[in-house]
Amino acid sequence: MINSSRLLTCLVSIALVVTPAIIPIQFQSIVHAQTSNSNWSNLFDQAQNLEGEDKYSEAEKIYRQILSAPRPASMNDYMYYYIQMRFGQILQTQGKFTEAIEVLQRVINSTTNIPESQNQARRILNRVVESQQNAAELVASGLRELQNDPNTRRGYFELARGLAAQGQLANGFTFLETNLGRPLTPESALELARAANSQGVEGDTSGSGYRSRNSVRQDAIALYRQLVNRYPDQQTARAEFIELLRLTGRQAEVVGLYQEQVQANPPESRPTLELARALVANGQIQEAIAVYDQILSQDEGQPIIYREFGALLERNQQFDRAIQIYLKGIQAFPRDTTSYPGCHGFHRTAYDSLVSLLARQNRLGQILPILEQSFPNPPEAAYTSLALSLAICH
Repeated sequence: MINSSRLLTCLVSIALVVTPAIIPIQFQSIVHAQTSNSNWSNLFDQAQNLEGEDKYSEAEKIYRQILSAPRPASMNDYMYYYIQMRFGQILQTQGKFTEAIEVLQRVINSTTNIPESQNQARRILNRVVESQQNAAELVASGLRELQNDPNTRRGYFELARGLAAQGQLANGFTFLETNLGRPLTPESALELARAANSQGVEGDTSGSGYRSRNSVRQDAIALYRQLVNRYPDQQTARAEFIELLRLTGRQAEVVGLYQEQVQANPPESRPTLELARALVANGQIQEAIAVYDQILSQDEGQPIIYREFGALLERNQQFDRAIQIYLKGIQAFPRDTTSYPGCHGFHRTAYDSLVSLLARQNRLGQILPILEQSFPNPPEAAYTSLALSLAICH
């Protein structure tokens, strides 16, 4: 009978001879089959998953945990050096170039009888050194540009790229003030935040060891957060920050920012309307309904508010109340007429929303009594708009 351990060793040796630069999927399967019950193997899987989720510091901790423990018998040479190379790459991703170089150099200087591991480590090391040099050059170039012209966007972009590669982008304001020797103006801070959120700051995304677009955006968010805290009156920065939070799915923070604005400027209807919309996006339906009620209790608002509020009530199964909101919208803006079919850009109104809801309830035959009971002596324009909405609906 063939010894299973010797058979596995033979298979591994064959894989190493025929395999190019990176570890093949087949070989990884063999290793995991051999060590499926080993704690290090489970930890390695966790580290890879964390890398895929852009949680670099968490992945680094797990790699450290694996490599700081005594090497288990189940971990063969190839996997041992492969994990070290992955560790070096995750260090590079965070701008920890010095330690990454040390880790990769140890693999290169090892007495392993697997030359392919050493060659692969050399290739990775070359990329790390190149990335380190490029990052330093970009930072220096960006600073020179900004010292000569504080309004140059290229300077902010180059600086952002370099700091991102060095893992220092979230500290960009402090770094820039220290190196320029002067406090940042709101305009300069905004330009750096914009650069951090621009395409291309993440660098070369084609190979492991470089930050993803999503991870760099987290630093852009950190910069914008510092920006609105430093300059609370800068509405442009606040608006861009809110939009960035929306794009990245941070609806709870959007709600918080609009709540701050409403508290600071209670008479202004626009922040209140945006707060209502943010609450809807965050799934806080009852809170959103209360805010819409507050808006309409203060003034007639805008035609769109009645349609949005009515649609929200429909989603919440409050159909009768939705009808009343649509009727209030018609009464407040009777001449807000639906655009004719064929016009460029279909303009929806409270008439359309009312007709659509009553149609779904099979109550279109009651539409005139419902309208006239709520809105005694409506103007001719109301009947014209209602007729047009009925025609479009059917």
